Amino acid sequence: MASVIVVDDDQYLREVLSFMLERLGHTVTAAGSPTEALTVFESQRFDAAILDWSMPGMTGGELCEQIRRDPAVADTPIMILTAYADQQTRDHALAAGADQFMTKPLTLAELSSSVEALVNLRG
Repeated sequence: MASVIVVDDDQYLREVLSFMLERLGHTVTAAGSPTEALTVFESQRFDAAILDWSMPGMTGGELCEQIRRDPAVADTPIMILTAYADQQTRDHALAAGADQFMTKPLTLAELSSSVEALVNLRG
């Protein structure tokens, strides 16, 4: 299966997403902040990244932009996951370089199909 990084400042949501992904057979690395995620990206590569939109210090969109600027990890498929379902947030996430945009809450089936689609972007 895939190697996935989950970046969310909410520990409970980070643990739930990690549990769901591990249940699907993926290897998960969890980061509690965008800064922590950037440090992890310095030494690890992932088949997919799931970024929360609303985080202190740096949004998921800003983190996505930083990932896209780093040639070593720029091709990582990225999903923005957020409670905001408005078109403006969706547009900002996609403009930042996200491959997918999903709103919370989500089901195990939705997560499974979305991560599979992300991983397939890499070929």
